[in-house]
Amino acid sequence: IPDDNGQSIAYIDDFEGSKKIIPIGVNYTAWKDISPPIGLENLSPGISPREMMNYKGKAFWFSVIPPDVTVKSIWGDRKKVAAQDQQVSVLDFVFIPDTPGAYNYWPDLKTDKTKDWGGMMQQLSSNANNLVEENVEFIEFWMNSRNATNDSKIYIDLGRISEDVLPNNKLDGESKLGLDVLREGEDTGIDGLTNAQEGNPALNTYLQGLSPTNSNSADPSGDDFSFSQKNSGVIDPFDYFHINGTEGNGSLTDIGRIPNTEDLNRNGNLDLGNNFFRYEIPVDTTMDPSDPTKFNNKFISARGENGWYLYRIPLKDTLSQIGSPSFSDVETIRLFATNAASFMRLRLAEFNLVGNQWQKVLPQDTLMEVSVINYEDNTNYVRPPGVDPLRDNTRPDQNVFSNEQSLNLIINNLPQGQSREAVKYLSAPLDVFNYSEMKMFIHGDQNTGPNSISSSDPTDYNAEIYFRFGTDTNNYYEYRQPVRPGWNDIDIKFSELTSLKAQRDSINAIVIAPVTNSPNSFYALKGNPTLTSVKFLLIGIYNKGSA
Repeated sequence: IPDDNGQSIAYIDDFEGSKKIIPIGVNYTAWKDISPPIGLENLSPGISPREMMNYKGKAFWFSVIPPDVTVKSIWGDRKKVAAQDQQVSVLDFVFIPDTPGAYNYWPDLKTDKTKDWGGMMQQLSSNANNLVEENVEFIEFWMNSRNATNDSKIYIDLGRISEDVLPNNKLDGESKLGLDVLREGEDTGIDGLTNAQEGNPALNTYLQGLSPTNSNSADPSGDDFSFSQKNSGVIDPFDYFHINGTEGNGSLTDIGRIPNTEDLNRNGNLDLGNNFFRYEIPVDTTMDPSDPTKFNNKFISARGENGWYLYRIPLKDTLSQIGSPSFSDVETIRLFATNAASFMRLRLAEFNLVGNQWQKVLPQDTLMEVSVINYEDNTNYVRPPGVDPLRDNTRPDQNVFSNEQSLNLIINNLPQGQSREAVKYLSAPLDVFNYSEMKMFIHGDQNTGPNSISSSDPTDYNAEIYFRFGTDTNNYYEYRQPVRPGWNDIDIKFSELTSLKAQRDSINAIVIAPVTNSPNSFYALKGNPTLTSVKFLLIGIYNKGSA
């Protein structure tokens, strides 16, 4: 770094690894048909899951193989990867509101298409069950919505969700013996019935003795599998119309050999409970006419290339809660569309639950978000001066570079005199005794609000940043300075910090001293910290402004 004049440095945290990712994934075979998403506002209150099935539209999802999306087509020239890593895995999701979905025997889809629904759901990995413990704060994905109108929306349910795809309170599936291997004659789909049997109410317990309106169809349940891709060179989503069918998919050599079942978590039971958080996500990508630097859609975090946008949905921003959900008890994620007037095709990449190694000191606080901002994903991100991405020297024949990333603390409506803090607990105590100073970059975003940090007057500022490190909350060193616009250096000299110990009258007193040649900056000490045992790092923001 230029202002270090070539001195050797050791990174404590460059924030490149602070982003914690739990993949949800874009592998289409991991996603399954959904149970009726109860609690939809556009349907009559109290409507039963069975009645909801009349409004189930056609949803299907697939992955183009080989992938037709490249790193450059999303990130442009900001992301440099090896030649063999250029292709990006993408999940395509299609919803056709006026076409019946699977097991919709009495379709009522054209009277009011905004009531129609359809989607997919997935069992989450075991390390995603307790999002509080994993410090997850966001659902994040890149999405291309060029085949959807700007008033379209998608919904995500997160929690414990009923597995009853055919809402009959009965565990349906292909294997009559509960085996994990598909036997001859069992490739019938989740309803357990062949096409000939599906039209027979006496055999179909789901039909409850009523004749389906589409009983003359060759596939009354609409669950047949087929796939035939044209070789035209152009991707036609309708080639994949039946790719999620479960009757006849035994021809697939991977998922087809496992019996299809409603038992998503494979615990041998039909789980009927509904305790989940619901999120409403507009696909709107227009800009705010009053501020052309901001999106109308609060969930869009960054713009990519060719119609790709990064969506970041804070877990706290729920539309509603069904039942008694808890972020400490999460099992399933469901994505669906409703209130759509026409055909919708969305493309999803990098679908993840996102957390951070840094965590809020007040876990339930809603005034601060802890996230990251980096060069590859955020076109408005400017790297700190002199900090350049590292080149991958294992690929000397290619221009492969690492990302450059910063911790991003977003604070809104912080009352005067209050502070918010993010902390990182170290897995092993850090010994910095043989170093002379600690440095970091701090960037304040410019704004023009009543508590703007944009003033160039060193005596006029509304926010302070403080950095603490030590053994515990009663034994730490602290550095504090104003938050200024743009990139600024924080330079903490250990000799000045440790000299505070000689100034204290009592080990219980907090000692404060000004920083030499740095107006309105201060060192502080509490208790009896030591440079040989640093167990936590903490960054805080304090509002000393007028409101």
